[in-house]
Amino acid sequence: MNTKKQINADHSLSLIEEYVRDKKALRTGFLDNHFNCQLCGSELIYSHVTHFVFEEVVVEAECASCQTQKTAEVHKLQ
Repeated sequence: MNTKKQINADHSLSLIEEYVRDKKALRTGFLDNHFNCQLCGSELIYSHVTHFVFEEVVVEAECASCQTQKTAEVHKLQ
């Protein structure tokens, strides 16, 4: 019976380790997509423009290597 508990504990631990590893891989992938160009892999250059009249911030990203621009993101000010 003690062996069965140990097997269940080891299985649970391996599931937790796999979950943490998957979360780290997901985070790394997200950050790579956010900070690097999808075409050439170079670092993106971000610019922010604040429109106080419209209460929004427009974030644009451009790749210095291949001159492509990422779709602008609009964030509302609170």
